[in-house]
Amino acid sequence: MRTNGPSSTPCLLQISRANSIKLLMHTTRAGTSVRKRWLGRLSSNVQITLLRCITLGFTAKIAGMLLAVNPNDNQGVRYILPKCWFETNNEAAIIEHCQLWQGDDGPDILYSKALAFSIEKRMSEARAAVQECVAARPLVARELLQEKHIEPERRFPDAIALGGADEAWEYWRAYGRYWCKSKLAMDLLRQATEMEGSTNPS
Repeated sequence: MRTNGPSSTPCLLQISRANSIKLLMHTTRAGTSVRKRWLGRLSSNVQITLLRCITLGFTAKIAGMLLAVNPNDNQGVRYILPKCWFETNNEAAIIEHCQLWQGDDGPDILYSKALAFSIEKRMSEARAAVQECVAARPLVARELLQEKHIEPERRFPDAIALGGADEAWEYWRAYGRYWCKSKLAMDLLRQATEMEGSTNPS
């Protein structure tokens, strides 16, 4: 459960004024709809600030400052950082960040940590992390392993069901291409999914 914490918006808005003419049209190489999903998790003032960032590095810096002044992170900034770091091949930062949020089983944290361990070839940690992923969010694993990806119907268009097919599809859309680049990660995910299926047959 997210708790209310001190707001860092005034500090960030002061920073953003110096960059007011720099609109973040390409925060990542992902499509506009993906950016909207990340930004949609944040408060409106923080969205404005992040939209005024112009590079991944600056976005990560601002997000890090947000977390520093608002460690409860009731704004969801923690979900932006793994994407920034995968783009810049900073898996070590992803691992450190995700371990700080060890109790968060959202795919942006849980699955991103497993992928980062795999890319870093930290085998025992990668295997354990992937198994944790599949146990906590099995639909995400199935989505990542599928050859065809069809957006599921949503009961509420502007909401994402935790643990649901729409959450799994959204994670694949944002992170799927990073998983596909790591044969080790995909192999571990396939093995863990098969093991989970044999242990808990549907």
